[in-house]
Amino acid sequence: MTTAFDEAWAESVIAQLTDDGVEIAPGLAADDLAEISAVFGVAVPAELALFLNAGLPTSQGWVDWRCSAQTVHDETVAWLDRAFSLDIEHSGYWHPLLGIRPPIVEDAVRQAVTALRVPPPVIPVYGHRFLTTSNDPRAVLSIWQAGDSIVYGNDLADYFAREFAVARPAWATPKSPPVPVWERLFDLYGTEGVD
Repeated sequence: MTTAFDEAWAESVIAQLTDDGVEIAPGLAADDLAEISAVFGVAVPAELALFLNAGLPTSQGWVDWRCSAQTVHDETVAWLDRAFSLDIEHSGYWHPLLGIRPPIVEDAVRQAVTALRVPPPVIPVYGHRFLTTSNDPRAVLSIWQAGDSIVYGNDLADYFAREFAVARPAWATPKSPPVPVWERLFDLYGTEGVD
């Protein structure tokens, strides 16, 4: 019986996704996961590694890990940059963690995206859903814009239950965990003010 993230859990998720029509390719090997870790600068979280090893979803919306870890990394960085740039340029968004806002919008955007390279990285799972890489449990964030991002899964099991109606195990994290740095930048819990 599964009591936490393990191979049985990962295989059951892949089986349920397959039953729902998601195309699944053979999973990633240890070398592939090591490449992802090297490119993102952080170990692939164990639960994501188990999932990606059990099978690789290839239907539309899923991350194309076969193209290259560097490409996925660059697309992730570009997505985060866009999320903040749009709000800074069009909504006057600014957060104290980004430092003192420069008066020229282009300079503010440049300063913000430079600051985004510091927090623990996030790793994409599906569409604009990203697994955090610090702490345990690790939340899944839905990142749309700086002022419009939320916790979409308290952990990876909770996320698959919410997004894909995969059976939610009893051991899945029941409430949103801390998300260092990102929880403040995105004001995930409504505790920060926007300047």
